[in-house]
Amino acid sequence: MRAIAYSILAFLALSFSVAQASPEGVYSLPGGQRAIVATINPPHGGPHLLFVRTDTGAVRFMKPQDPSQWTISATLIPHGSPVATIRELPGALTIDDGKYMITAPRITFRTIPITFENSGLTLHGTVLMPLNRQRVAGVVLMHGSDDGTRDDNGMIPYLFVSYGLAVLTYDKRGSGESTPFVGPASSELLAGDGLSAAHTLSRMNGVDRNRIGAWGASQGGMLSILMAARDPLISFAIDQSGYFVPTWQADLFELQGALRAAHASDAEISEATAFENQEYAVARSGVGWAALQAAATQVKTRPWFGNVFMPDSEADLQRYWNDRAAFDPSQSGTVHAKVLGIYGTLDKSSPMPQSAINLSDLLDRSANTDSSVVILPNVNHQLLEAHTGYDDELLGLSNYSNAYLRFLTEFIESI
Repeated sequence: MRAIAYSILAFLALSFSVAQASPEGVYSLPGGQRAIVATINPPHGGPHLLFVRTDTGAVRFMKPQDPSQWTISATLIPHGSPVATIRELPGALTIDDGKYMITAPRITFRTIPITFENSGLTLHGTVLMPLNRQRVAGVVLMHGSDDGTRDDNGMIPYLFVSYGLAVLTYDKRGSGESTPFVGPASSELLAGDGLSAAHTLSRMNGVDRNRIGAWGASQGGMLSILMAARDPLISFAIDQSGYFVPTWQADLFELQGALRAAHASDAEISEATAFENQEYAVARSGVGWAALQAAATQVKTRPWFGNVFMPDSEADLQRYWNDRAAFDPSQSGTVHAKVLGIYGTLDKSSPMPQSAINLSDLLDRSANTDSSVVILPNVNHQLLEAHTGYDDELLGLSNYSNAYLRFLTEFIESI
């Protein structure tokens, strides 16, 4: 979707900064669970170290104390008294909450730099490859609507590789080391990037070509389904909070959510919605550009105007409509791949529950009985346990939904 509100990473980057350090990776906890330390690089500030436990769902940012020791607090952002200390040992982490200390050994894997091409652009990425395994499944990680690099997928690459999957994560077109690109890119083009990555992964030694899939969150979740509809190489797809309505409807939903989060009045939200709908009407019909410009002049001082899309020319509006807004993922075709769709009832970025309904309908039309779409109560767009779903509560959140982690790991193990 169009990036109106801050993404979680950009939002958190405004709050604190830590230095990159060495414990990044995945560690084994009792009962087959995982502890994960991931470096993320949001567009403002950073990098940051993110700590996740799959047994409790805890997700926290780490505050450095010295080069081999960090603390975490009771919520996502480290403020207030620390509740646990994390120490790096050779080949392990210790996690000490004052009552119990767990030593978690590191799970090792190889990292392989990789390049691939699509539509004349070269994209750069990394493959995380499990050790001492043969013919492993492979998965391509798809980005959301913001710019993103291979380091922006949080815990996901490490979780997947720790369960024996080869993981390809890459710098989105125009980001990181990939070829510069002036967007916006259409959904078909972005899906094409992912499919090029998938075919590259399928040709690597030790990767099972019959078990290649895609994972994505937000727009990336939708793209994972589109990839499965476009190419039989994709045998599984994981959609986390991906919109599944026409893109213009998803953009309008996100606009309204961003304005509610900013405490706009009902009248302001209605006015912004009416203006956006006028834009869509002009884009569909090709009639009314002069009237749209006049309307923009009337409302350009409104507090909400900076949140709406206003192109510089009629040609730009038509290009936006044709390349992006008119696309409807629910009409993607037939999907025979095994699919897991996960949504939260408090998602304020992807239209719920219509996205889940439309994805289920697509799978039904495809006679796809080896898939599931689940809606989790009291869970936000990022699949964190939440109260309102709006970004202004992120600082006080502390856990991924345990149901989300359970569904995700059970799906991974079934591949």
